[in-house]
Amino acid sequence: MLSGKMLLRRIISSVYYNLSLHKLRRRGKVLILMYHRILPSHQVADMLIQPGMYVTDDTFDMQLNFLNSYCDIISFAEFLQRYSANQWDHNKRYCILTFDDGWKDNYTYAYPLIKKYHMPATIFLTTSYIGSARQFWPEELAFLFNKLNLNELPSDQQSKLFRKSEELKIKRSLILSFVNTPSLEKRRETMHIIIERFKDNTEETIQTFIETLRDITRQHMPGDNHAFLGWKEIEEMSGNKITFGSHCVSHRILTRLSPVAIDEEVTISFETLKARKVNLLPVLSYPNGNYNQDIIKHTRNAGYQAAVTTQAGWVDPHEDDLFSLERINIHNDISYNSSLFAFHISGAFN
Repeated sequence: MLSGKMLLRRIISSVYYNLSLHKLRRRGKVLILMYHRILPSHQVADMLIQPGMYVTDDTFDMQLNFLNSYCDIISFAEFLQRYSANQWDHNKRYCILTFDDGWKDNYTYAYPLIKKYHMPATIFLTTSYIGSARQFWPEELAFLFNKLNLNELPSDQQSKLFRKSEELKIKRSLILSFVNTPSLEKRRETMHIIIERFKDNTEETIQTFIETLRDITRQHMPGDNHAFLGWKEIEEMSGNKITFGSHCVSHRILTRLSPVAIDEEVTISFETLKARKVNLLPVLSYPNGNYNQDIIKHTRNAGYQAAVTTQAGWVDPHEDDLFSLERINIHNDISYNSSLFAFHISGAFN
């Protein structure tokens, strides 16, 4: 016999699901889904990873099965062709799968499932990380904070840490909340807040703080040659319905860069992909979704045909500009069953 709480959850889930399917009846729109990492549950259980950065492989399988039933999954290249020719079937719901960053797990866990459902997809690559042992600064920041033991830290080192963090608008109470919380889930949530606040600072300021953390903890994040895709995996996937666009050279936020640096980020990454055996898609994904009209101009001048943002919403192929395409970010904690997933993506069809 179901408990009252379990019964209530089932009722709410059923209402969400039916309302979502009603909204999903709206057609003629294009839903671009944004993923980052696809990981097995047992691996996530031991990781200090931001909640918005991953979907488990089981969840991803469920989502592809759902999309296969309710949407017409098209490649990004087909979207560009249809957009140019203004050829849309208003009886269909179109969907595009995209992945940002170029994580190795896109090959290990996402790729087999994409092949299972015979779907196309696009991965936006950060070209300087391809096949390297480097890590993005959020991963290194989380690693170093996780090594922080305030009980063993001399008072002058503690003062230095809190002083530096205050300069970056990271309150002492937030750091204490992270360090003193035993729950991995709560630590993830707190680290997510810390990382998002760090993004308000320049790359140079962030790196200076990370250097401070390295000195204080006497730790260095080990390199990982298996964190990001290598050219061998990229070439294999290129022959199986996977296209590759640019996520710039170094994942720096473009709105904080000089015009020369912006050109280098968008142009060099594009030229790097052109020079390899890659199923190239002339589309840019703005790092962190940050862009403005000047960056759109740089992107057009570099030869791209479109660009995607992290702004949530559907794409109206008759009205929306190709260089500010909206997407729906998918992560596990808000989409781990079909009801939640349907409810989350149905907002794209309001």
